[in-house]
Amino acid sequence: MSQQSPTTKQFSSSSVPDGLLDHVLSRLSEERRLSKVRRKLSLVSSVFCGALVAFFWVWQKLVADLGSSGSGDFFGLWFTDFALVARHGRELGMSIVESLPLFSITLFLVLLCALFILLKFIALYVDASREARLKIVH
Repeated sequence: MSQQSPTTKQFSSSSVPDGLLDHVLSRLSEERRLSKVRRKLSLVSSVFCGALVAFFWVWQKLVADLGSSGSGDFFGLWFTDFALVARHGRELGMSIVESLPLFSITLFLVLLCALFILLKFIALYVDASREARLKIVH
């Protein structure tokens, strides 16, 4: 009688547990899903870092533009001479609107919204990654 070594042992179909193939395929699909989520998370995180750098640049530009526009003088009238503001409110309002750096304010608000949206996606992908890891473990 020949003896087989453990590496050449033949498995019969009865020795393979039921559902093993389904379990392996399920695990592979979860691994693929986790890989996709990680790629998306790294992409969104990179875009977030770029948007954060741009946000600070736009913030500095906005502060500089607000300082050079003279709109601070108009806002200061609200606290120093309210009677003048009450009498000439419409003209003062138009002067404020004309002196504001609207391009810098628009860029600032767009980047602020983009940062919040990117934070939402980061939270979504972190949660999906955690959920996928838990499915793989169990």
